[in-house]
Amino acid sequence: MYRALTNTLYSRTITTRYATGIARKTGLNFMNISRNQKLAQVLLYPFFHSIISVRFCGLTNLLIKPYILACNHISIIDPILLIGIPRNHIDKISGIRIITTSHFYDRWYVRALIRPIGAIRIDKIIWNYEYFFRDAITALNSGNPILIYPEGGRNKDGRRTIKPGVGFLASGAKYNVVPAKIIRVGPLKYELRIGKPMKVMGSDFQKSAGIVHKAILNL
Repeated sequence: MYRALTNTLYSRTITTRYATGIARKTGLNFMNISRNQKLAQVLLYPFFHSIISVRFCGLTNLLIKPYILACNHISIIDPILLIGIPRNHIDKISGIRIITTSHFYDRWYVRALIRPIGAIRIDKIIWNYEYFFRDAITALNSGNPILIYPEGGRNKDGRRTIKPGVGFLASGAKYNVVPAKIIRVGPLKYELRIGKPMKVMGSDFQKSAGIVHKAILNL
């Protein structure tokens, strides 16, 4: 057990030093989210499309930032589907922050990959909305769009209960909510449908979230 713990700590130290070395040699700022996302697309776009096929519908609905992109969640690869967005539309999602639960974000090897491209960690055990979504609110107020999965996790069969979080973020109609739906049309073949921006108002966050969820399902 001691040896396993030592090896884990050693691996994390090496990974951190390696990442720091890359940053120094390339001038990469790990907190420059927009630049990191564009760099990731440039590097991964050809590889991505050699494996995964994604058809985007409704990209013209992503016009005004910031917005709340509310999407269903059917698989673990859903967030990386945005890498496949046509290059002439990359600015429409530039700077997008992806809301990620702590149990996924806290895996150091996952965090090393997703933090530089805009992941926001949220802790499921905290149920004060202002604190729970503090980083997401900061991102929106700074002009960055955010991506949220209103179901609170992967929902393969559609039975998962909708969570009120998206209703809280959209309350007061300060920011547009853009519904989106991922549909698997074949092995590693997907269609991402993006609906028209909508305003959601009211203090009943669960009801507001239900309105958003219905818009997603109707795409």
